[in-house]
Amino acid sequence: MKILLVEDEEVLRELYTQSFLKEGYEVVAVSDGKEAIKALRANEDIDCILSDMKMPFYDGFWLFNQLQRNSKYSGIPFHIISGYLDGSEKVMLKKGVKSIHAKPLILEDVIESISVL
Repeated sequence: MKILLVEDEEVLRELYTQSFLKEGYEVVAVSDGKEAIKALRANEDIDCILSDMKMPFYDGFWLFNQLQRNSKYSGIPFHIISGYLDGSEKVMLKKGVKSIHAKPLILEDVIESISVL
């Protein structure tokens, strides 16, 4: 399985990348929504997206909305990871987000969520 990880904090991006690699996943890691769009265009075999929501510039809300408008990407499972859950992200579940995970991540919970394709 190939994961697109969208995380603006470099230390967390590297930590999550290494954790998923150790579990046997392929990972493409980027720092914001705009980079995620570029990564999707360059990697047509992405199986799911794990995205932080609160990021400078192009955040996870922007990314999710852009992907939902494009039939090529709207079917890719989208999972929220965030350290700043305030309830607004729950609306995203109604719009098609598959799961929401609070930071610090419990890797087993995230793996269970993304394994359900």
